[in-house]
Amino acid sequence: MDNRQLWENIFQLSQAVFRVTHLFPKEEILRRHLRERITEILYQSSRGFSLESADWRLQPRDIFMERNRLLINDIHNFRFLLFTAKNFNFVEEKNLAVLIKESENLLEFLDKKNKENLNLLINQNTTIHERNDQNFQSPLSSSGITLPNSDVPKLIRKSPTSNRRILQRSMAENLTDKDMIGFAVLNIRQQKIIDYFHKFSEEKVRLKNIADEFKNIPPRTLRQDLKCLCDNGYLERDGFGPGSFYLFVKK
Repeated sequence: MDNRQLWENIFQLSQAVFRVTHLFPKEEILRRHLRERITEILYQSSRGFSLESADWRLQPRDIFMERNRLLINDIHNFRFLLFTAKNFNFVEEKNLAVLIKESENLLEFLDKKNKENLNLLINQNTTIHERNDQNFQSPLSSSGITLPNSDVPKLIRKSPTSNRRILQRSMAENLTDKDMIGFAVLNIRQQKIIDYFHKFSEEKVRLKNIADEFKNIPPRTLRQDLKCLCDNGYLERDGFGPGSFYLFVKK
């Protein structure tokens, strides 16, 4: 996997993250943190490992190592958030397991790349004075990451924060019903709730009756599951609070 393929893999991973987190409760903080973290990773990887965007106070060797180190740290943090989300059963476990596996593949590649960069730069005996040579090029410049002409938002000359927002907003706005095919998977609790509603056909069911049926589910978790089912079109809610009703609408 070269630098170009690395960026494309991270871009595909970011799309999957937005699709899976679309099924999280909207107020869930992990939904926002996962999206922000993968957007940061995508942004950092799009910059490549070129000397031009690095801190000139550092030696060239350190620049490459520092760029990789920061990206690796971001992916480790992203992976930790995935494991945390996995414990809440917002979506079927296998969806998050795939994302975790992909993040581990990225870490393995970057660790290998770090060693290659170090060996390459040591062998070339690069010094900080060489950056003033007009003929000097980054050892990785020929394989640096570049943005494709289509399918991804174009990064413009704005602040890093603005470019991150462009990426995040674009991925969120481009989600369609077709994109969600294969991701709208119910967890075990939510499937049991749907099975329960099948008994009532087109009848509305009071929240109190649902709570009585699922006494083994904590009230807060039950409310989150019902909200998730409403957000994904399985149920409709009528009213507010303990006196509200739910109607099964997706068959």
